[in-house]
Amino acid sequence: MSSPYISTIAVAPATRGQGVGRRLLQFVEEHYRGRRHLFLCVSSFNPRARQLYEQVGYGVVADLEGYIVAGASEILMHKRLE
Repeated sequence: MSSPYISTIAVAPATRGQGVGRRLLQFVEEHYRGRRHLFLCVSSFNPRARQLYEQVGYGVVADLEGYIVAGASEILMHKRLE
């Protein structure tokens, strides 16, 4: 069984900080509850998103330096679903 990967998650600037991102993650996690692992990437220049992911249980797996943007990293993160 393959592990799902969240390729994109975005919240409109006017609604950031209101729990929308957290609810989107909860929806995806519930949808994939039967799977054991869930992955996503966050850009190193997006510390607010990384903080949210860490708060809800994602941990860093790898740092992909210069993967998309020169001088920045894409940080691969993982959460084990129960």
